[in-house]
Amino acid sequence: MPKLLRGPPAPRAVRLPRVVDVRVVVSASDRKARTRSAGATVARRALLIGLLAYVALQFGFRQAVLADALPVADPIWGDKLATLQARPTPPTLLALGSSRTQLAFDATAFTAATGSDSFNFGTPAGGPATCNLYLRRLLAAGHRPQTILLELHPGFLHPGEPPFEARWLHPYRLRGDEPDRLRSFGWTLPDPPQHGWRGHLAATSVWRMGLLNEAAPVWLPCPFGLTPTGRGDARGWVPGIDLPPAERATALRRTFTHYADVLTRYDVGGPGCEAVRDTLALCRAHGIRGAVLLAPESSEHRGWYGEAGSAKITAFAASLGVPVIDARDWLPDALIADGHHLTPDGARAFTGRLAAEWGRGGWAK
Repeated sequence: MPKLLRGPPAPRAVRLPRVVDVRVVVSASDRKARTRSAGATVARRALLIGLLAYVALQFGFRQAVLADALPVADPIWGDKLATLQARPTPPTLLALGSSRTQLAFDATAFTAATGSDSFNFGTPAGGPATCNLYLRRLLAAGHRPQTILLELHPGFLHPGEPPFEARWLHPYRLRGDEPDRLRSFGWTLPDPPQHGWRGHLAATSVWRMGLLNEAAPVWLPCPFGLTPTGRGDARGWVPGIDLPPAERATALRRTFTHYADVLTRYDVGGPGCEAVRDTLALCRAHGIRGAVLLAPESSEHRGWYGEAGSAKITAFAASLGVPVIDARDWLPDALIADGHHLTPDGARAFTGRLAAEWGRGGWAK
């Protein structure tokens, strides 16, 4: 019987497992690739969202600061202005100056003695340039007193480069055209960071000192933060520094350390003097009477700039064409805590004599 012809053997499925294995491997690789791709997409989206949120936060913070919704651009100004605006009636006399004025001029006692409704707008390290900017801000806000009592701080009248006042009047405190105003006084000043890209993309860094002042003032170099005005009364006066007599020698040495570079090679001129002249010209332009004050200093402090320096200060004050109240030697050293800041008793004694001199000198007229 002939053999049946057979075709090729039927294919076996022996390779199926290999095919399946290959397909499984490829499928797992695809899943991993897709997972990696999806993870990268999520990461990119998260990064983009975080970046947009950061930019939005910085922009919103900057706008809130510029609109004075957050009091961090210039807390010193903000605190003092709030106290002034809380007054039921606008003052007729406004004292502008540094912490010397802030701690010395008891506006309540002065008002009671003279009948001149007064307010103490003295601020920490408020030198001539700061006073000029603050008066301009006050006028823009609708405040126009009849009289300005402007402190002349000898340290801030020294023609240094940068000006001595630059240690405290930092660019982040400036607004609008104020940098140009300082430049007009001869102050070499770069553009403030808030006016450039940092103001948009790093606003919280630009105003970090103001933020610290609000959130954690104990972290600031000044022991009272930037705004010791919080301890003041309704007319802006902060009672003087009450130091035990045993601590005053140390405080005096600390003051000398702060002012030695200026007072031991003393001269008068530069941006501080230009700012004073501009402030008094601004007063005249708005029909405001002006007077200048040289606040009390201890005999040691006056000795740091000596008779020659004192003569220069006196000559500059006399050249301004307004009444000059030279109170540098009005008080004994015991009433001056650290050479130039008064004790509470010193503030009361100074204010009492100022009120008497004010009436006798006819400066209120």
